[in-house]
Amino acid sequence: LAKSQDQEVQQLVQGLFKGRSSYATTCETCGRASDASRRLVDFYELELNVKGIHTLAQSLEQYLSEERLDGDNQYSCDFCKTSVDACRKVRIHALPTYLCFQLKLF
Repeated sequence: LAKSQDQEVQQLVQGLFKGRSSYATTCETCGRASDASRRLVDFYELELNVKGIHTLAQSLEQYLSEERLDGDNQYSCDFCKTSVDACRKVRIHALPTYLCFQLKLF
């Protein structure tokens, strides 16, 4: 597809399967979001945990849930200039026409 002369053919997969997301990390001390939170990344599938989970909705809920960064896993805040507790989550900015899931069993 990439070698095609036709621009529509070249963009076929991206047009149907590409979504956009970001990781939003927010400092609990100053309340600011990291610079990376504004950086959008393309995705072509969502990797969902299915081990011990019974429905696709539960897997999606877990994927989109907030992760707490604390203890040995603290976030290094650029504004506070130290390691702090923070929250991180995935934000979906654009869904593709066809959303694919990779189901992780481990």
